[in-house]
Amino acid sequence: MENKEKIKPEDGSQKAEAEKAKAEADEKAKAKADEKAAQEDKVKKEKLLEEIGDTMQKALELNLREKMEPYFKQNPGVNQFHVSSDETPFYSKTDAEIHQKSIDKEKEVLTINR
Repeated sequence: MENKEKIKPEDGSQKAEAEKAKAEADEKAKAKADEKAAQEDKVKKEKLLEEIGDTMQKALELNLREKMEPYFKQNPGVNQFHVSSDETPFYSKTDAEIHQKSIDKEKEVLTINR
């Protein structure tokens, strides 16, 4: 006579627990993937905003450079002007910064080179 063991069918509660554990693991994996995707999106947005800011800064500087041309022509020995946010040119950066603080402390003085 052969020694045969009977294989018991899986208990319903064990199967339910296994399915529940798998569902929880899948849910955690999805949450982790969603979090990673959200972080990647945040980084992309920050980079894009930085690029937009850089582009706007360059456009502003180009615009100011054009506006400063008459000042450079009138002052051939001057190689740079320091310009406040109200577009007032100064020879001295310190003077420009003092003026800038009097009109808007949040904005910075731009230096426009010849």
